[in-house]
Amino acid sequence: MADDKQKIRDLIDHWTRASTAGDISTILSLMDEDAVFLRAGHPPMVGREAFAAQFKQAIEQVRIEAVSDVQEIDVSGNVA
Repeated sequence: MADDKQKIRDLIDHWTRASTAGDISTILSLMDEDAVFLRAGHPPMVGREAFAAQFKQAIEQVRIEAVSDVQEIDVSGNVA
C-alpha cells in the first residue's frame, strides 16, 4: 500500500511539473480519455480534447505555476 501511495504522489508531481512547463502532451498522457474535471461555476469538462483546448487557451494568456500539497492518501483495493 505504501508503494501505491508513492506512485500517486509521483504522478501528482509529474502532472504539476508538466503543467508548469506547459507540456500538454505529457499531461494528456497521464489522463484517461473520458476524464471529467469539475469546475466551480462551469459545466463539467469531459475528455482529453476538452481539457487540451482549455489548457492551450489558458497558457496563451497566463503562466501556470502548479503547486501540490497532498495531505493524505487513502488506498483501498483499486480505489484511492
